[in-house]
Amino acid sequence: MMPKLKEFYDKQKPFRLEVMAVALDTSRSEWTGFIRTEKLNWLNTSELKGFASKSVDTYNIFATPTMFLLDSGKKIISKPVSFRELEEALKEIKLTN
Repeated sequence: MMPKLKEFYDKQKPFRLEVMAVALDTSRSEWTGFIRTEKLNWLNTSELKGFASKSVDTYNIFATPTMFLLDSGKKIISKPVSFRELEEALKEIKLTN
């Protein structure tokens, strides 16, 4: 799913969607290496605690990737499971055709 999301993100003109990735890595070098290798130019963060991260409990994360689509008021409006569901949700809010 990451390659599809990256392609979509990079093609936005103008930028209407921001991605914030919360990684569940435990190794800083592996995490930052992946970001550099894949050229993930969106917001990236990690507590480096894997599934012991606070965000896992806060957002009920049980698998990766887990996505939340937020509106401009930071309200969760969709919890897509696949890239296709993300595309459909973006169409509903008129961010894509």
